[in-house]
Amino acid sequence: MEARVNGAVYSRGEPQSRLVLSWDINADWQYEPTLGTEVEVRFVADGKGGTRVDLEHRHLDRYGARRDEMRRIFDTEGDWGRLLQLFARAASQ
Repeated sequence: MEARVNGAVYSRGEPQSRLVLSWDINADWQYEPTLGTEVEVRFVADGKGGTRVDLEHRHLDRYGARRDEMRRIFDTEGDWGRLLQLFARAASQ
């Protein structure tokens, strides 16, 4: 994975059906290398020639007392959903 804007993601071997990343951004939106929440993105064939993309952000309990705040931000404010919509829009062009 190229660590730059518009960087490419490379894979060797069989096509992959998922991507798992360590999300080390704390509740103050700063890098925290020991946080270790995980974001898993799964690519699932929908049987109609398309692909459904599922995203799960795990280990939010590691935010401690701010866990519920971060869950609300990721879920109800739609940050991950908004990102997936942007990907869907780009893929359909």
